[in-house]
Formats: sequence, structure tokens, C-alpha cells
Amino acid sequence: MLAPWSRADGRDAARGDRHADRDGDAELAAWNAVLADLAGGR
Repeated sequence: MLAPWSRADGRDAARGDRHADRDGDAELAAWNAVLADLAGGR
């Protein structure tokens, strides 16, 4: 039962990587902005 889950997880990761490549990692930039706000860096 572990093998199908592992393959699905790999496909999900690849899909997320392609999305990040297309949008310039907008989600990561937004998360970093939230963390900077919390840390008082802005």
C-alpha cells in the first residue's frame, strides 16, 4: 500500500514544482512576506 501513495506524492510534488515555475514562486514570496511581517522586518 505504500508504493501507490509514494507515486501519487511524487506526482503532486512535480505538479507543484511546475506551477511554481510558471508563476515565479508567488506562493513562496507571499509566505516569506507573512513571515517578515511577523518578525517585524517590514
